[in-house]
Amino acid sequence: QRVSVCLHRPNHIGKYHTHDFFEINYIHKGSCINLVEDDSILMNEGDMILIHPGAFHNLYADDESVVYNFLLEKKWFINVLSYLKNTDGVLYDFFKAVDTESFYKYAVCPISNNLGLVKKKTDAIIDSSKSDSPWKYIKTETAILDFLEILTNTSDNAYLSTGRGKSSNMMINILDYVTENCSTVNLDIMSEKFFYSKTHICRLFIKNTGKSFNEF
Repeated sequence: QRVSVCLHRPNHIGKYHTHDFFEINYIHKGSCINLVEDDSILMNEGDMILIHPGAFHNLYADDESVVYNFLLEKKWFINVLSYLKNTDGVLYDFFKAVDTESFYKYAVCPISNNLGLVKKKTDAIIDSSKSDSPWKYIKTETAILDFLEILTNTSDNAYLSTGRGKSSNMMINILDYVTENCSTVNLDIMSEKFFYSKTHICRLFIKNTGKSFNEF
């Protein structure tokens, strides 16, 4: 299964995280706040964000909102992008850089100038993912490819993250360790294990999670 569609749990504060697949958040109804590293992004109905696997992120939507996550395997996504025709625009710049050392962490697509067409394409993705057909995954992949092509050509008002490049793998290890040992961990233990000063560890948590070590 190279693509997946899931409904984001409303009114849920998840863990600040990263993963090895691309993620598209589509605001089907209402609004949400997307925290991607140092940036807090308010998103409204019809907006979308594409998040690179190298970026730490978290999303909060209240119980009045409906947000769908389109999850795309990295290898599959990079492969299909190679077939995109050369074009101008912000999203094409995002796509060109996804497999480089200087990728953009995210691309935001506010409500499209061609909202009706984009909504039709996103609805096709959601409907395909709910199908009982044995061709379900192929249909979903096809719907996503169709959607990406339309989005690339209609998102004149899209914008990219200012920060570029890979997030530290060490921060991933630090967050995993704290999560697994939250009942016993403290700054002294963290400093000894990861060979950072306690002050530097505190700075890392503020920068990457928006919270102090103790708050996290």
